[in-house]
Amino acid sequence: MITPTFSIEQDETFLTITIHTPHIRAQEIDMFIAGNEFKLYVKPYFLRLHLPGNVVEDERASASYDIAAGTIKARIPKETAGEHFPDLDLLPKLLARQGESPSISQPASTHRRNHAPLIEVLSDDNNDEKKEADVEPCIKEAEAFDWQLPQTLPQTEPVLASYYGFNQQYQGHLRYWTETGNEVNEIEHPEQSTVESRREERVRKENEKFDDDYYIADFMQKQLAQEEGDEGKGEIARLMKYRTRWWDELRKRQKAAKKAANDDGLSDRMEQLSLEKESSTAVDAVDASNDGALAELEYSAEEERWIRELPSKEYLISNEKPIYLGLVDVMFAYSYDHRISEGEWTIESAWTICKLSATLSSLETFTALDQVVLAGFRRALAYPLYRHWELTEKVWTDVYVLFKLGRRALLKVLLAIKQQLDQHDAYHIYSQLYITDYCVWIQRASDAAIRSLAHELHQVKMSKENIGWHLEALEQLALEEEEDEEDETSEEETSEEETSEEETSEEDEENEDEASNKASE
Repeated sequence: MITPTFSIEQDETFLTITIHTPHIRAQEIDMFIAGNEFKLYVKPYFLRLHLPGNVVEDERASASYDIAAGTIKARIPKETAGEHFPDLDLLPKLLARQGESPSISQPASTHRRNHAPLIEVLSDDNNDEKKEADVEPCIKEAEAFDWQLPQTLPQTEPVLASYYGFNQQYQGHLRYWTETGNEVNEIEHPEQSTVESRREERVRKENEKFDDDYYIADFMQKQLAQEEGDEGKGEIARLMKYRTRWWDELRKRQKAAKKAANDDGLSDRMEQLSLEKESSTAVDAVDASNDGALAELEYSAEEERWIRELPSKEYLISNEKPIYLGLVDVMFAYSYDHRISEGEWTIESAWTICKLSATLSSLETFTALDQVVLAGFRRALAYPLYRHWELTEKVWTDVYVLFKLGRRALLKVLLAIKQQLDQHDAYHIYSQLYITDYCVWIQRASDAAIRSLAHELHQVKMSKENIGWHLEALEQLALEEEEDEEDETSEEETSEEETSEEETSEEDEENEDEASNKASE
């Protein structure tokens, strides 16, 4: 059976499903509508959709076939008029079976600790009625996550091959990475590595790469501009002032939420809403209760095509927390590149994203949010063009904004990253190992977990002393050297002025003597 190309539109009362099925016999079309399920069969096409709301088959339902265009257009009434069906443009999600996935709290099987899942559901056409009895319901609320509590990684037993990638399900893909010109990979022997050895190697190489002079130079560039009273002067200061499209989108949502609050007589509660102030109270005021009232982020025609091209997969995941944390790490790398390039893709974007993401470059598996933030700071201060603490803090605020916007914004970013990596000769491997799976998985990720992560990202703070590179001491040394140079310059200027005054005085005396001699003559 062939799954046809299709699209779905909606209004207050109807769903309109347009299905591309060329070269068929219209009299052989068979459709089934019940609850949230829609099925269509016409040789050789078969389509089964699980809709986010219920529909009914009554006298209002209709279907037509356009022979010239080769399309079936089914117009189906909603069970509840006015109900909004979310995520109708996430087509792989509609195709997937509405089954359950394991709870994040369920421990991994002891004998499969470092291996990929025993089963990955690629297609469930023949298993629609089957459900695993031992699978717990998927998470519904963010309370299941404690982003700051690290988990104990299992003791690694000797293995013949290493597992890595999304959900630790890949092996063998990096065996010949040295021959592909892959400059971002930080692990020398990825196929014989473990979670612990990869982390140790990553930290060691970050320590080796950090450059004191480079950090001081970027620090002083911003510092001197601030001392001169022109904080907007200099490249780093300009990049920090840049406001991303995601900031504008969140601001638009905040205004819509404020208007809705005013309509409900809650203007006092929303009075302090201001993205520019970056206050926790202001931004967090746009809570889940307002999400349904705001317009969804729309996908472009090109993005919809990318979504349709994604594989239809389900994942058996014993612990989703590291996957969410890995997503935070990838979003940090993207946000850094997005800010320094001021929203434009460049020839360096693929390298920047892969290099700054510990998940991609070092196959890292995080167990706590502060680990992700720490790794992001270290890599941003060791590898890219601009290595500045306040700039990195600004990037983390950009990550918060992305998570505040929700999974639709996150999917937009992941799709864009996937296109960049797929076009690269060496880095496309990271699209296969991580990004493609993230694009599929995020469509069914927990909204509650994403909101919880956004809140935690807004609260987490990183201290310079935690980085391990004595940053405050370097900054203090740079400031002292600058003061010494200013003192020396001041002394030299004073000495030059005194010398000039002495010379002027001597010239005056000579002129007076000469005038006196002439007078006596």
